[in-house]
Amino acid sequence: MGISSKEVKLRVAEVSHQRDVGRWKVRIDAKTMEYLEVAPGDIIGIKGKRSTAAVVWPAYPEDAGKNLIRMDGITRKNAGVSMNECVSVRKAVVREAQSVTLAPVNVTIPGVDQSFYEFVKNRILEAPVVAGDTIQVSIFGSAVHFRVTKTIPHGIVVITSRTNVQVLSEPVPEEEEIIEPVSKVEIVGVEDLDSLSISLERKELEVLFNGSVEVTCSVHLNFESCPSAMREGVLKFLWKEEELPRLNDFLKDLNEFAQKELKVVKEHLIQILAITSPITIDMGKLFDKLTTSLKSRLNALSET
Repeated sequence: MGISSKEVKLRVAEVSHQRDVGRWKVRIDAKTMEYLEVAPGDIIGIKGKRSTAAVVWPAYPEDAGKNLIRMDGITRKNAGVSMNECVSVRKAVVREAQSVTLAPVNVTIPGVDQSFYEFVKNRILEAPVVAGDTIQVSIFGSAVHFRVTKTIPHGIVVITSRTNVQVLSEPVPEEEEIIEPVSKVEIVGVEDLDSLSISLERKELEVLFNGSVEVTCSVHLNFESCPSAMREGVLKFLWKEEELPRLNDFLKDLNEFAQKELKVVKEHLIQILAITSPITIDMGKLFDKLTTSLKSRLNALSET
């Protein structure tokens, strides 16, 4: 059985019990857990301004039916949200981390060696992480923050006793967002394809001297499980000024075409997955293929 594709939007609230702080734990009510098809201890994907993951546990009785997700400040930071903002939540596609690289935030740690790697790893076992996340580790009674600078594989991973954890000695600034660019993503099962999406958005209209209008659209190819694999570009075309009322319908048609083209790609990948798994997608090549198709469609629509 594949991972459930169900998703809900929940309002962010502070944790109500101190024992939930610093343990990559969130709480949602039982009805929402049932809808998402998750059980206590499962890992969920959380998407705000960025994507992260956490271990889900049932809400306390006073939160039933309130559409809340209670999380600590580190998890809010990882999701890029503040209190009372909304996040999208779904059951996560999770892999065991082969390796995870951490960098201390705003502090240098001298004398980092293999024993220190093991010390840190033992304190973050079973933690779900995404490249770019911040995690908190208690070292000699002090809370030290580390940034996850790299994971293998990409996407949401869980740290286990078999994970190779590396710790850098040099710090990264608190405000710096370190997400290593990724050109290729690994697809293990059909459910991974739910993370792949394409979108078009009109950005600018510029009226030219000859009465034509130059339209600029942004194109985004996203892989939600690995935000650093996102590809983006622009499409530009000319439009007649007197036909501007028809532009929105034109762009809607173009966007529907993009969805159909990506669906064809996914259907092809599903056929390959039936034969072998995992498979690797080059996001750059896929983006080029889809934008080439869009340009051809753009020319055809412009002539009608």
